[in-house]
Amino acid sequence: MIKCKFCSKPHLRKKESCPAWQKTCKECGQLNHFSGSAACKSDQQHQKLKPVHGIEDLSGDTDDDEYFLFVKSVGAVSDKNYERKIFATKHLRDQRLKFQLDCGATENILPVHIYQKVFNDPQLARLKKTTTKLQMFNKTELTTLGSVKVETLNPKNEEILMMEYLKVSKGHMPLLGAQAIQEFKLITINSDNIMSVMTAAPAQPRFKDGDGKLEEQLHLEVDNSVSPVALAVRKTPIALIVHFETLLLNKQRYTCRL
Repeated sequence: MIKCKFCSKPHLRKKESCPAWQKTCKECGQLNHFSGSAACKSDQQHQKLKPVHGIEDLSGDTDDDEYFLFVKSVGAVSDKNYERKIFATKHLRDQRLKFQLDCGATENILPVHIYQKVFNDPQLARLKKTTTKLQMFNKTELTTLGSVKVETLNPKNEEILMMEYLKVSKGHMPLLGAQAIQEFKLITINSDNIMSVMTAAPAQPRFKDGDGKLEEQLHLEVDNSVSPVALAVRKTPIALIVHFETLLLNKQRYTCRL
């Protein structure tokens, strides 16, 4: 039995035993914990927290392989020198949206409730059907509701690019993937600082077919003080016995004829 920080009640160390499992917090709106629990993000916290959307293993200090694994917001302390999260404002139609930049993502994400607001499409009739599934970093899959292409405006320099967005369920933040980030020139990849694997040259054959020829005339010197090595007599391999017997018989017959 443990005292769970997600429901504030004692129960077995299994996520299915927790009353808060797959429940929504009434205070912060996140999954898998109750309001007032240690896992709840509330206004009464002493430290100003910033939401970091991702998948996190909340097993605490236990030795279990997995206790809780789900998508939620966690508190992160900002670094003065480097931003932990980078955001950019873009315009989709007449809507001003704040996107999180994720250079590790291969797709652009737009939550369904924002799509409905931007396109005035509550029935999702304009969505293009897609079978694409997003794979999270813990190998779990997230099913998409469809895709849509729309002109995306960068209000900073008035640059407009046609971008494709995948629609996902609520609870996610608008996100720009690696390709969109680079096309908008929001992040530059410094290839000079990245070590690349060089392609190994094909190995040269040790021996070549046919008669070889040395480039220059060589002189061979032999050290007479070194005794020659004679290999020990070894048994004939079973697979070659018949072959050797045939050779010996043929040689014997040839000798007799002479």
